[in-house]
Amino acid sequence: MALTLTNAKVRDAMRRRLLLTALSLIVLMVVGAWAVWWFFLATYGQRVVAAANAEGSEPRLTYTAIERFGFPFTVGIRLRDAEMTGAWGAGQAKLAAAVAEVSARPWRPRDMAILLPEGLGWVTTAPSPANRQSGQAVRAAGRAGPNISGNSSNTANPLWAMELNLEDVSHTLTYTNVGPLLAERGRIYWTKLDGPPPTKSEIEIGFADMTFPSGALFGRQAKQADVSLTLTGAFPFSGKPDAIKAWRAEEGRIDIRSSRVRWGALDVTGTGAIGLDAAYRPAGGVTLRLAKGDAVIDRLTALGQLNATAAAAAKTVLAFASLSATNGRATAPVTLTDGEAAIAGFTLGPLQPVCACE
Repeated sequence: MALTLTNAKVRDAMRRRLLLTALSLIVLMVVGAWAVWWFFLATYGQRVVAAANAEGSEPRLTYTAIERFGFPFTVGIRLRDAEMTGAWGAGQAKLAAAVAEVSARPWRPRDMAILLPEGLGWVTTAPSPANRQSGQAVRAAGRAGPNISGNSSNTANPLWAMELNLEDVSHTLTYTNVGPLLAERGRIYWTKLDGPPPTKSEIEIGFADMTFPSGALFGRQAKQADVSLTLTGAFPFSGKPDAIKAWRAEEGRIDIRSSRVRWGALDVTGTGAIGLDAAYRPAGGVTLRLAKGDAVIDRLTALGQLNATAAAAAKTVLAFASLSATNGRATAPVTLTDGEAAIAGFTLGPLQPVCACE
């Protein structure tokens, strides 16, 4: 009897050892698989960065050092002295960050977090003065991927999205010495939508609590500048004539879903759509809704932007527009047709082609 009990205890002890051994092996296998998956993702990220760093890449990404970080629960790539350069009009655009971090969770590698803890700088250069500008943000943080949430109004079928929040933004248009424009906060939200051609993208841009130099048009302080756009077609951000021609050929257009500017006496909202006609001139229309229109005209007159005759004509237009006022806002349609711009039926002047595309 005693021998039987001893054998049973031995068998129980062996079972426990086997169970512990099996559990240990399972844990080691899980940990090993997790480590392999982490290093696979980190290596893949480094290869993507290296491909963007190759000579001839457009845009091209350069950096002085690349590091992995975040194991085991975050897959991260950190770049030192990162610069991204690409074509912009007839010149180049350059983004620069002393430190740039992109990270993701191993179980959701396509949803990425972006952090530029030491800020983001940008410079564009081109023979055309309209493209020469520079700026910086003290800090930038955001996300990118197919599943991030945002405030875009039409993200039922997002293919890709990026959200970037900026702090303490300074921006200068160097060719006119306008600036620096300072904004406490800025936001860019870009969504590329899935669906049949032509491609569509949504862009939301907003700045809050802005400061302008002394003598600015509507004063030094502006509370808000927001715009929400839908871009149809491959919008020619580069400004190259071939890209502009291709965009027009696929009937590209800009739909302004909403916009608002609050700057001193100016408080205006707008919606509409703009494309290009056969001569590559802006074509379409925008409906503006203006509050305190008389104050805006008086401000422009005081600054010498309008003479007495033009101011009187503007107030006449405003009086007619006020007949259809909604919520205290006078409605003024702006039309871009046959190479001319007009507001509420009054011609403003001719429109020039956006490029020599013929």
